[in-house]
Parts: sequence; structure tokens; C-alpha cells
Amino acid sequence: MRGVMCTVICASLMLGGCVSRPAATLPSTAASLPSTAASLPSTATKVDFNRDGFEDYAVSAPAGTVGHILKAGYIAILYGAASGVDPARRRILHLDSSNVANDPVAGDAFGTRTAAGDFDADGYTDLAVSSYNPFELDRRFVTLLWGGKDGLALGTPLIDPPRTDVPPDLVDRAEGRELAVGDFDGDGKDDLAATSERGLVNVFHGPFPRAGRPARKVVLDGSYEQPTRLVAGDLTGDGKDDLVTTHAWEETAEPSLFWKGGPQGLAGRPRRLDAAATGTVGDLDGDHYGDLVMRVIPSGFVDTLKADKGTVKVLYGSPDGPGRRTRTLTQDSPGVPGTGARGDQFGFDLAAGDVDGDGYADLAAGLPGKTGGGAVLLFRGGRGGPSGARLFTQASPGVPGSAEDGDRFGASVSLRDLNGDGRADLGVGAPGEDSRAKPGVGTAMETGAAWVLPGSTGGLTADGALSFDPAAIQASDTGSHLGMWSAK
Repeated sequence: MRGVMCTVICASLMLGGCVSRPAATLPSTAASLPSTAASLPSTATKVDFNRDGFEDYAVSAPAGTVGHILKAGYIAILYGAASGVDPARRRILHLDSSNVANDPVAGDAFGTRTAAGDFDADGYTDLAVSSYNPFELDRRFVTLLWGGKDGLALGTPLIDPPRTDVPPDLVDRAEGRELAVGDFDGDGKDDLAATSERGLVNVFHGPFPRAGRPARKVVLDGSYEQPTRLVAGDLTGDGKDDLVTTHAWEETAEPSLFWKGGPQGLAGRPRRLDAAATGTVGDLDGDHYGDLVMRVIPSGFVDTLKADKGTVKVLYGSPDGPGRRTRTLTQDSPGVPGTGARGDQFGFDLAAGDVDGDGYADLAAGLPGKTGGGAVLLFRGGRGGPSGARLFTQASPGVPGSAEDGDRFGASVSLRDLNGDGRADLGVGAPGEDSRAKPGVGTAMETGAAWVLPGSTGGLTADGALSFDPAAIQASDTGSHLGMWSAK
């Protein structure tokens, strides 16, 4: 990527992205869920902020300018419809939006992370959004954007209940550098996991009234280093979501941890898994257990990830959780087009969803460092797990735009059914994209951009694909890095 955005506002993003499976309850639209979600025994469902039966696409520009405030950050929400998403049908939200609490400060990076779920149990999906200012500790917090018939509009701060069981100097608050949503206790109410300023994981149990105070708060008990990613989903098939946390201490990768959900939530001691940078959960083999997919760190050092080819490992779910049966994928695996090269960063971001409507989750893996501006590999799910990968770039036939080194196409990926046809569509972010903002003005540098490629019975297709940059949605452009993150 051209520029120094990651080192300026968000060094924590260098480990890549993750996808957690939200657990919203939308009784009026459950019949239209993609078959991936329907095949899982958990309550994982749609990201539908206005409850119209179509999933929505929320993509972050954490370095975007708000007014004259640099790197305050904003989120673009494109609402789904039978015709798919349309940049003309969007909403831009930031900390200076009316009805959103707080005022923006330079470097807030609103949208650093997002996680979707129905926090107030009203049937509309809501969005938790983190702000992570590297220069001001008190500007690291979580905002809850509330869904409604008109989509996301109202925003209130997450209230972190004070702890009385520890001395005041040991009390720490949720800073939300990493977020994940799941129903960890199986009560049908979504819960939010968020990192804290002392490097712990806080779990805020729903429901949340719109004042932002959770029903209860639990701090995960365990000896572990700074969490670098949170991934939620039902890996044991018991109808309760589990949590996987990845960890690192300075440049050294630490084992990932599997926290099993239960009637009391994420109780008990965690189980160790491979060290990893990113992850997602989806039922790739159709056995009704969520499978954990992670970009593992073979070297054991996180500072080598930028130069890494990338290795993705599938840990198939079971009643005991992930890991008894595994499979490793690289760009040199049989059936994967092309070959791996230094710096490709295969698996930088991961997403699971049923693209072709066959009942198996498919797997999207971003390769933002691949020569030519980045790429996305889509693996088809099936009884034997992922297979039959296809490579998509900006140079692929039918994909809008032109590829340039540094675009970082594939830095964020999502799979959501945006047109309600029962097949997930691929959202792709390229935060390093340069674009011409207005005729005669010249090139706007590192605006970022996002793409949507539709799903079909034959798999992912470029027919009807669209792309948009900040100018297309009337948002701030130069240096915004739109596409750095998408709603998980």
C-alpha cells in the first residue's frame, strides 16, 4: 500500500482482518437466510440494519477526514435490495453525525473495527464500532449504532460497568481495538466481546438498552498475552457461540485460545490452538458444525507477516470444538490457481458464506500484497471441505477498475446476501486505491475503494459487479483508505 496509514493510525491492523459470525435474531426474515447460516445450529443470521430482508454492506474508512478533522474516520453503509447495493442508496456515519454521541478528534479512526449484532433484541441488526486513537488513550472506545426502519442512525457509547472486585488501579475499560459478536450463553440475546486497555477480553452480555449498558459484564479469566483478533461462531454445534482469540507479545506470536460457550457464557479455561493472525467461522463441509479457518503464523513471529506468502488452516468443528481434523491451504495447494510469492499475504482477511446456494459455506481469502494490486481467492465448500479455488483481481474480466501495485485489493472481504437471492455476494476492500475524485481535478491519492461481486448458482460472478470510491458516495477522499475494514 502506498503511504504510511497503518503506521500512523492503526499499527494493530497489520495483523490483518477477521470475520466473526454475528448472532442477531431476525424472526421476520429468517426464511431468506443464506443456506450457510441456516445449516448451522447456532443463531447466526443476517446483517440487516433496516430489517427489509436484504443484508447490508458496511465498509470503513478509518483514516477519512470529517469536516476538517484528519483521520477521524467514517463508515459507509450501502443498503441491500433486490437489485443489490447501489452507491446512491447509502448513509455515511461518523462521530460528527447528528444523533451519534461524541465529537470527533484527529486520529480517532472511527471504524477501526466493526461487529454486527442485534444488541437490543428488537429484530434490527445494530453495529458496534471502535475508535482507536494511537495518540490519546481516552479516545479509544466503542460506539453502538442502532438499527431501525430507516437503518443505522442513532449512536450511543458502550457503557462499561465499573468493577468492584478489583482495586481501582487495576480497573480497565473496554477500548475495542478488537470486537466480535456471538450468543455465548445461548439465551437468544447477542453478546459483544471487546479487548480492554490492559490486554484482557471483556464480554458484554445482551440485551443492551439504547443507553448502552449491557445486562452484565464478564472478564475472561486466563493467562494470555495481548489479544490481536477475536473470532466468534458455533464450533461445537450446541447452539451457543464460542470465541477464538489470537495473541502476540511484541513480535512473538502466542497460541490462539478456544473459549467454549455454555449456559454461563464463556466460562472455564481455554484450550490452546495454533498461533494465528486472522480467522472466520463457517460450515464448509455441511456437517452442521462451524469450522474455524485461520491464517496461521508458521514462523512464530508476527513481524514477518507482511513478507509472508500466507498459510491458511481449516480446523473442522466437532462436539469438542475445533482441531481434531484439519487441513492446510496455500497458493501451492492442488486446485489453487497461480503460485505463492513473498508478500502475497494469503489469508490477510477471511470470510465464509454460501455463494452458490448449495448449502455449503464457501471461503473467501484476501491476498492484498499480491503483485498487480492484490487479489481474492474463493474456495468452494463441499462435503470434503474447501476446493476448486478461483482467483479474482481488478484485472479479471468484468471486474470494474484497473489494477495497480499498492491498491491492496482483498485487504477486507465479506460474504453477505445483498440482493436476497439466497446466495452470498462478495464485498472487497482496496484501501490503497487511488482514484480521480472529480473531472479535471486530478488523482486523489489513497482514497480507497470497495467492490461487490454477485453470487450465483454457478458461483461468484463479475456479471453485475460494481465498485465505488469515496467520491461516488460523496465522502472525503484523499487518504481515507475506504475498504480497510467491513462489518463482521
